[in-house]
Order: sequence, then structure tokens, then C-alpha cells
Amino acid sequence: MQIRISHPSGLAIDWIAQNMFIAVSSPTQSKIVVCNLEGEYQTTILSNESNDTSTLSKISSIAVWPVKGKMFWSNVTKQVVTIEMAFMDGTKRETVVSQKKYPAVTACNLHIAVDWIAQNIYWSDPKENVIEVARLTGQYRYVLISGGVDQPSALAVDPESGYLFWSESGKIPLIARAGLDGKKQTILAQEIIMPIKDITLDRKNKRVYWCYSVGSNVLESMDYSGGSKMQLKLSSSIKNAVALNVFENNIYWADTNLSKGNIHIISLSNLSDVSTISMKPYGDSYLKDIKIYSKDAQTGTNPCGVNNGGCAELCLYNGVSAVCACAHGVVAQDGKSCSEYDAFIMYSRVNRIDSIHMTDKSDLNSPFESIRNSTMMKNIIELSYDYKRKTLFYSDIQKGTINSVFFNGSNHRVLLERQGSVEGLAYEYVHNYLYWTCNNDATINKIDLDSPKAQRIVVVRLGQHDKPRGIDIDSCDSRIYWTNWNSHLPSIQRAFFSGFGTESIITTDITMPNALALDHQAEKLFWGDARLDKIERCDYDGTNRIVLSKISPLHPFDMAVYGEFIFWTDWVIHAVLRANKYTGEEVYTLRKNIRRPMGIVAISDNLDACAKTPCRHLNGNCDDICKLDETGQVVCSCFTGKVLMEDNRSCTINTVCSEHDFKCSDGMCIPFNQTCDRVYNCHDKSDEGILYCAMRDCRPGYFKCDNNKCILSSHT
Repeated sequence: MQIRISHPSGLAIDWIAQNMFIAVSSPTQSKIVVCNLEGEYQTTILSNESNDTSTLSKISSIAVWPVKGKMFWSNVTKQVVTIEMAFMDGTKRETVVSQKKYPAVTACNLHIAVDWIAQNIYWSDPKENVIEVARLTGQYRYVLISGGVDQPSALAVDPESGYLFWSESGKIPLIARAGLDGKKQTILAQEIIMPIKDITLDRKNKRVYWCYSVGSNVLESMDYSGGSKMQLKLSSSIKNAVALNVFENNIYWADTNLSKGNIHIISLSNLSDVSTISMKPYGDSYLKDIKIYSKDAQTGTNPCGVNNGGCAELCLYNGVSAVCACAHGVVAQDGKSCSEYDAFIMYSRVNRIDSIHMTDKSDLNSPFESIRNSTMMKNIIELSYDYKRKTLFYSDIQKGTINSVFFNGSNHRVLLERQGSVEGLAYEYVHNYLYWTCNNDATINKIDLDSPKAQRIVVVRLGQHDKPRGIDIDSCDSRIYWTNWNSHLPSIQRAFFSGFGTESIITTDITMPNALALDHQAEKLFWGDARLDKIERCDYDGTNRIVLSKISPLHPFDMAVYGEFIFWTDWVIHAVLRANKYTGEEVYTLRKNIRRPMGIVAISDNLDACAKTPCRHLNGNCDDICKLDETGQVVCSCFTGKVLMEDNRSCTINTVCSEHDFKCSDGMCIPFNQTCDRVYNCHDKSDEGILYCAMRDCRPGYFKCDNNKCILSSHT
């Protein structure tokens, strides 16, 4: 049997209608052709010549779903890689999945596997080292497996058993298995002689088959648990495998060794029984894939086959039960529906806003869908948010606007127009004000969000050489903090909400202060220098400066603080990063390959965190000065002329008492054995202080009585 097809790149067989679908991809033409199994009655159903609405570029694989009368194919253009879908007559063409193709990738073929019971489509991405899943409609795209995989390639699924199999073509070629929910990952075969080209399943006998890349005529198999391995050597003329399939008692092997592309049908019971479908193109062959579908091949059921397993979005069968998953958001307590996350990162990337999980660095599924608006989003710079109203604020310097949008991407609004270069935004929750820096006229401004016709109010007007950039708010002390790019005197400055008391708190070892963020829980200020390539931490007044030496940013643009972490965007690394805010260690890249990451915010319900710090309550039980360390714990100190007492809270006049004396807070000395005896011996009564007596231990040479009094050991 011979079928003359020029430049075939994929093949799928509909055993219900007894038709064969062939993808053709050449430098000048791409099309999908259908014919009967004898190769007769060839008809073009899609081509880049006849289809005006979309482009058929390089088709690398094709699959059909006869039960629903649909076909799928992967399409590679210069800019994007897509998985597309249409009816078998070529009508109602849709894009199921689309993602950017990075310039460094010369070939990015997406391998596809379909769960026909749950109606999900799985695919591997060797560039990003992930395996993803979505509904066959393209909805609810979800990263199933990430981390620990090295160039995942060929895929196969058994929906009835609840298994997903894949090969990896990285440093150590292997075959692995997991549930269809991505859990319980197991390596089945690791002593692989060369990279695997394709894998397929014999579902009836529960076996995995795989073939190798160019130059091998070896076919291997094992059972679903990785045991009972077998190796088959085929004819020496069959050795350039591009795809593999097993159906009933036959192996279907797509090969490019002879006649510029053939499909061999090999009997498993007699390897010498080989029939060939020869593809003799007019040019070079691009045969790449083969899929066989029939009623017998797509049988069985699982809990996801009925009403999507009750899941609101994705239903993933793990071999025991249906597992619900949410593309954006978290599975609710009922185990079925999806709820929004209560804490997450949002960052801008020029013309859209994306989100990231704060704590689970391995979860690549974004908490919310990307926020896009081609009309309002042209060059997004800075972000801020109002948690109570689920609102995100952003500035666009190309449009010169300050806008708002809900976290879920709805309700886009323009708040102010013609504002110039707004590079810093900060929301103040107590008065419902939005503050911002303007580089054009060197001002700090605000707007009353409660006023329907609010106008810009200038709070601070700086000098002609000043260039305010990053900004943040401390509502408890009613202060604004900002960075200043002044080329003559760069600084970090602050002022009260009224603009009164403008002062520079950092003026040394600073060149281009870009990013700034306040840690309200520890009352610390973090800032990044884009010229000196560093991130520092200090107290709100600029004292106690610490360089987080383990962090080596190249151009920190913006930053945010939450919990134990500091987050920042970096223009040179083209990434969003996270590190331990105490030590600067544990640096982790959350997102990479971002051309221009801009503003970033750590969204959570903690804007009033400053009001809950211990120094705001009874002065942290300090006599004089209460400050917090980097972990938010109280550190007491004393005014000039006083020293801190043993309880690390009380202050006393700096006088010298003997080792057997107790120094009262007013500087008076009394015998130590007269403390905590329920008699006031100090004029200021500090010898009977509740906290002191509760925490006091007797000094060496003293005996502690049952009533907590300390007496000399020689008196016992």
C-alpha cells in the first residue's frame, strides 16, 4: 500500500469512519488531508492557503477524537506554540492552548495525550520542564507536574487505570508514571540506552511500549509497574522511529528511514509479519506522529466521566477517586468548588498583570488569571491595592493614567488622566487615600477615593533635581516614605501625611534607590539600589542599616515584603525573585524569562499590621524606648543618661552599685536582699515591680525562699 503525500508531518486514524488524517508541513505549505485507509479520495480540509482567519504553520503532531468528531494538532509559528482543535471537516477551528515561543528554542514540539473519559488534554513542555492539563475546550489550564522533571517529552494516559506516563530526554533519559492528578510520581525505567522518541500503551495487557530516536530498531516494553521488561529487535531497515502506537495485536511504527517516510504495521505475535504504508513525498519527509483511535481503544469509565466528578473545574482521576483541581484559586472545603486565595503576589509586565503564590514556590499555577486590557494597559509601571474592596491600582506611563481593576480582572476604571510619569503608588487604608510619586514635576501626590470627582492634591513639592520613585505608607505614624533619584544627592526621604516634616533618612552609600517597601510587622524599611546592586534593611528612621549580602540583585525595580520573605522584580535577570528577609538567603526565582518585570505587591489582609505591633501596646512594657528587631520582637532601650536593667525592660540612672546592691530606677542603691519582699525600699518603688519580681532569679551566693525572697546563702 502506498500513499503519495508531500511532506507528511503527522498521521491519525479514525477507525470508526475508516478514515486517515494526515498533517502535511513543508517550508511553503501546511495542510491537513483526509482519505480512506487505502489512501484514496484525498481531500484537503484545512490549509494555509484556504483558511484566511488563522495560519497553519509547522504542524508537529495530530490526533483525532472520533466519538466527538473532533481533531487536535500542534502548530508552531515564529512567535507562539499552539494546540488547536476543529471538527473533522475543518470547521469551527479553535485555539485550545497558546504560549509564547522563546527565541532560544529552535524546536518546541508539544506532545499531546487525551483523557477521553474526563475530557481533558495533557501536554508536555520540554522548555519549561512542566506537564500541563486543561479541558478539551482549553479552559482551566493547569500545571500538573513541575520541578524534578528534565525535558518531559512523550506522553500516554490510561484514564481507566488513572495513570499518566511520560518520558524525559534530559541528562538521564527515563520513563515515569503518576496518577492523572500528578501525584505519586514513580520512575519505572531509568537504564535507558538513548533518548526516547515515543511511548504508547497496551491498555488491555497493561504494558508500556517505547521506541528510541534516530538509528535504533529496538522496541522495548514493560508492565505498568516497571516489571517484566522485554526488548524486541525489528528489521534493520526499520530504525528511524518518529512515533509509535499499539492497537490490538499490532505495533504501528512511523519511520523515516526508507522511501522518505513509512508507516509499518508489525504483528506482535510474529515480528517478521510486516506490512508497510509508504509515503513518497515530492520533497523531504516531515512524518512526525501517528495516532490510532477506535471504539475499542477509547473504552472504560472512571468517576470523572459522570458530571465531571462533581468538580467545578478540573476532574483528575488518580486510580482510586476523583480529585478536583482549580486552575486559579484553591479547592474549597467541599472538595469540589473553587475559592479565591487570601494572600498572593501580583506583578506587572508592561501590558498585563500576573499573579504568583507567595509561599509555595513550586506551584506554577497563578492564583488569578492574567489581567489584560488592550485599551487601558500600554506600559504598566507601579501597583498598589485595597484588600477590603479587592481592588488593584496601577499606573500606566504611556497613557499617563492611574487606573483600578478588581483582583479577578473585572471592573476596569480610569481614576485620573494626564498624570505624567507615575512611577510609585501606595494605598492608605485609614482615610482611603491613594498616594503616588510623579517624576515629571518632582511631587508626592494623593487623591481621595471616597470623592466621586476627586482631584489631585500635591502633598510634597520637591526641588528641580529631585526624582521621586518608589513609595510606601505607614498609616500608624501617618508618614510617607519614598526614594529619590536626585543625581546630586540621592536619598530616601519621609514626611507626614500633611507634607510636614520632610526629611532625608538615608543619604550615604546610595546612588540609584529604586524599590522601597515597609515591613509593618517589624517596623523595618527595605530598599534596593539599581546602581549599587544591593538590597538593604533599616529602621524607619534610617538607623541600623543592614545589607542583605546573600542577595545579589542586578537591577531591582520594585519590591514587596510579606511574612518571612522579601520579593522583588529585576530588570537584568528578567525575573521575579524571593528571599528570606532576615538573612537574604534562600534566593529563589519565582518567574523567569520576563522581558520587563515592573511593579510588584504582596497582597494580604495585613495593612493594619502596624497597629498590632507590641510597641503600640503599653510601649512593649519598656520604660523608655521600644523598638522591634527584624523578627518583630521587642527591644527596649533607654534615654541618654540611663542604662537598661537586668530585666531588659527597665531603665535606671547610670550610677554604680555594688554586687550586693540593687539599683533603683532613679539610681538609688539598696541591698539586693530587700527586693521583692513586699516592702518599698526604692523611692520609685522599682524594687517591687511586678514584671521584675515575676522574672527575677536570685544572684550567685543567694538562696531563694519559698516566698520568692532572696537572702544570702550564709544566712540559711
